[in-house]
Amino acid sequence: LRRHLEDRIDARNARTLVALAGTPPRGEPFLEGGRRLRGPELRRLAGAPAADVRAALARLFPGIDPRALETPWGADAELERAALAPLRRDARARPLSIAVPLAYLAERRAEVRRVAVLLRGAELGLAADELLDLVEV
Repeated sequence: LRRHLEDRIDARNARTLVALAGTPPRGEPFLEGGRRLRGPELRRLAGAPAADVRAALARLFPGIDPRALETPWGADAELERAALAPLRRDARARPLSIAVPLAYLAERRAEVRRVAVLLRGAELGLAADELLDLVEV
């Protein structure tokens, strides 16, 4: 549970870094408690150029696609996948652990998000192939 929460905090802080890329933050926009992104690293990356932020996040989150970090929605989806991957592994490896219900809840949350994107895209009149691309992200 602790590792999952730390991964969630890291993903949230990484999203903030992507949003702030190139702009120094005012105040303290980051959450404490991550295991990959700690205070000094966050402060160093805050306001760094976007390419440096993407490179650092690709290094800190193995398996993440740096090109997906170029857009906010791509970064959100990619960081969500990075946070869920260890949880899914733990759920399969230890079926009697807390990882199983956490993984289930995370999957339902992702499903709700996909349905919301589909409904919103249909409301805005997006083409079916564009909607499919957005839902599959």
